[in-house]
Amino acid sequence: MPFFPKRSTPAHRFHGWLCLLATCTFALHPLAATESPLTDIDLIKTLSREEAATRIPVLVEGTVILTESYAFVLHDGQSGIFVYGKDNQALPFGTKIRLEGSTERGEFAPSVRATRITVLGQDTVTPLPIENLDELESGTLDCQWIEIEGTLRNAQGGSDAISFLASYATLAAGPKRLHLAFSETPFETVQSWVGARVRIRAACLHFFNSHGQLYGARLIVPNTDSLAILENALPPESVPLVKIESLLRYSPQKTAQTRVHIRGTVTYKNSPTELYLQEGQRGIFVHAIDPPPIEIGDTINVLGFTRRGLYSPEIEDAVIEISGQNQTLLPRPLSVEEAKTADGELVQVEATLIDSSITTDSTRITLKSDNTTFTASIPHLEKPPSLPAPGSRLQLAGIARVDRAPDSGTPFPWLPTSFELLLRSPQDLLVLQRPPISTTVWIFATATAATSLSLLIAAAFWWISHKKLAEQQRRRIIREAEFAAMIKERMRLAREIHDNLAQGFTAVSIQLETAKHKLPAAAAPVRSHLDQASALVRESLADARRSIQGLRHESLSNADFLAALERIAGRVLKDTPIAFQQELKGDVARLGAEAENELIAIATEAITNTVKHAQAKRIQISCQIHEAHGTLSISDDGIGFRKDQPPPSGFGLQGMQERAAKIHATLTLDSSPKQGTRITIHIPIDS
Repeated sequence: MPFFPKRSTPAHRFHGWLCLLATCTFALHPLAATESPLTDIDLIKTLSREEAATRIPVLVEGTVILTESYAFVLHDGQSGIFVYGKDNQALPFGTKIRLEGSTERGEFAPSVRATRITVLGQDTVTPLPIENLDELESGTLDCQWIEIEGTLRNAQGGSDAISFLASYATLAAGPKRLHLAFSETPFETVQSWVGARVRIRAACLHFFNSHGQLYGARLIVPNTDSLAILENALPPESVPLVKIESLLRYSPQKTAQTRVHIRGTVTYKNSPTELYLQEGQRGIFVHAIDPPPIEIGDTINVLGFTRRGLYSPEIEDAVIEISGQNQTLLPRPLSVEEAKTADGELVQVEATLIDSSITTDSTRITLKSDNTTFTASIPHLEKPPSLPAPGSRLQLAGIARVDRAPDSGTPFPWLPTSFELLLRSPQDLLVLQRPPISTTVWIFATATAATSLSLLIAAAFWWISHKKLAEQQRRRIIREAEFAAMIKERMRLAREIHDNLAQGFTAVSIQLETAKHKLPAAAAPVRSHLDQASALVRESLADARRSIQGLRHESLSNADFLAALERIAGRVLKDTPIAFQQELKGDVARLGAEAENELIAIATEAITNTVKHAQAKRIQISCQIHEAHGTLSISDDGIGFRKDQPPPSGFGLQGMQERAAKIHATLTLDSSPKQGTRITIHIPIDS
């Protein structure tokens, strides 16, 4: 809370500066603060819960503003604090003391545990006037001595559970309702003040939960002298009787929150303390305090306070006296549109039943009439009522209650948009006309046809899905058979190539090596031709083995794939100044054996074409394997060609495109004069 309260005196302001200086000193020197006792309540209340729990010494002087059986509230003229007393020492209100003790964390705010109390005499404390009522709900005024004005409401007697409180009441201050408790003033005296405008001085305490969190405020008045009557309340028998229709009407004079006296017949009872009362054609909601047993039909006198309801005035904090019984009040027949403005009145309407639902204590039905939809509530007296079929024409009697305030943005903001009908019992519902048989049959037939159509559609979907699955199964079996036959034939061809062609190349290679070693030293030219022949045989043998791998679906590893490209480049680029570079990212085996062989063949054709036509100085091959596709790129820095002048047929583009199509790949050619040529093959992995 601020150091300077409203309407503070110069002494208050000087005291506040001392508090501020002490606070800064304490914050800068916490160890020194624990050695010297704290002498200012404001400073103690700035401690955190953890700091207060360290039991810092306290030495303060102040005046007792509230005494409980085990504790008291001490005020030093600026702030108050809750103190746990010592040995039940009696400290009447107004006693000035010197308190020695230590801090405690407190249940809501920091407090003090007393170890020694010295009585210095009697003193008074200047109260803090409260103008902003929200301050009471913030918790900053805990244990403060305050002054506030308002109208006293609904006095109640004290309870044996809290012996130091004699009575209770409610203080209406503007729109706020504050809890009051009186330490010494008996219930009879407080009851005589109900309806009076008063000024009270009280200690402000707060309600808090088990976690120390604020949820309300209570003002405790220590004695009768702490209350001053500003405007006397009329005795109950002197409050004039007024009509319900006169409540909250325009008046040029400012009216205080005084009690009103109305009389009428009970038309509805929601609970022992909540009921509806009607006088003539005007009804009103009443909230009573400790009413006698009341039944529908009783005539009662109500002494209470008006409040603004959702659409109509209401009565709260009411005292009720029964003046008659068994009065019969007939509902007023109205259209649904007229019932919207009959808030609180017992009415009778006709409407068509649309739907219904059951809750724990009532049945709610939805009705429609004249393009207006509204709801009605039927209480469960013993069991849920039996309702007719939807579409029935009903007559209902009950209390019209506006359940939504008029929209201020509408052209007629004084007309409610919806209401609820509160039926008193199932007998308030009368069936005027049940749905015609034709309508019932039509509804049943429509429901049956819709159900049958849904079943037929579901069966059709099942048959189509079943047929589709069967066709997919048949095609899968055919594909598996064709694939097995193809694999069988490929394996046969691989064996033929291995047993005949590959072994023949091996034999030729051995014979060439033998012949080379038997040549005389003078036959060097012949040896050179034999070396070339051996190299050609080895290349042909490697091609044969690669063909066998492709037929057997044996995928190459990354090292084998790079080695194959390196070997091809070494053979084709031999005796040329062309530099060769290659890179591989990813697992090339994911492309499959057939795709690997075709890519190597395409790369071979591209390198050969570069040597023949491109006049290049560098060839680069890049292979990248991604999640769903792979790419092979062969580029050179040769002379290139124009796109509108395709390369000659000898360039080999047709063969490369055919090989790409064989593995479901796409081949693109990008070239321009003096910018080189790039061939890119894009192959989907799932192919």
